[in-house]
Amino acid sequence: MDYLFIDESGDLGTDSKYFIISAIQIKRDPKPLDKIIKKTRRAFKKETSKTHELKASTSSPEINKYILNKLNETDVKIFSAVLEKRNMYKINYNEDVNVLYNIIASKIAMEINLKDNLKVHIDRSKKPSIIPNFDKMFIHNLAIKNDSCKVSINHNLSHNYKGLQVVDCIAWSFFQEFENNNKEFTNLLKFRYKVIKVK
Repeated sequence: MDYLFIDESGDLGTDSKYFIISAIQIKRDPKPLDKIIKKTRRAFKKETSKTHELKASTSSPEINKYILNKLNETDVKIFSAVLEKRNMYKINYNEDVNVLYNIIASKIAMEINLKDNLKVHIDRSKKPSIIPNFDKMFIHNLAIKNDSCKVSINHNLSHNYKGLQVVDCIAWSFFQEFENNNKEFTNLLKFRYKVIKVK
């Protein structure tokens, strides 16, 4: 079983120049991601004691750097799909931001060479009525190498899954790089990751 955790940073409106969707793929067991959040809470007990979940946008730089450094100790793959919003007109999404979101996420799906069953956890930010279209498009674009592979997609609240809190930090870090020209956080990643420019 493979696990994939997905979250985004930025917006598809006018508040940012970039929109990022990031994913962490981990094999067999997501517990190493759970441990990262647990260790972070222990290391920064005073700062995190009153927070229901860790969010990169409201955490200190020290907390975010700690999470990224701990992630370096795990065997994961990272994918980030990056949309520069001035190029949105090149994409056929019929001015429906839900379709655009699905297209961006599908760019990540195309990079997943799936040889085993996959359980996807994505931060729940969509209305129930549009979730089936996302699921269908994402699964359709997976690079499935074994026809017997089964895929399930779960739209969850991020405080319920620590893997979603880790990938929130990843998406936020890539947002800092592209939106604010700040590589302070992504430069901490010691393993190879894939950045996909959405065009």
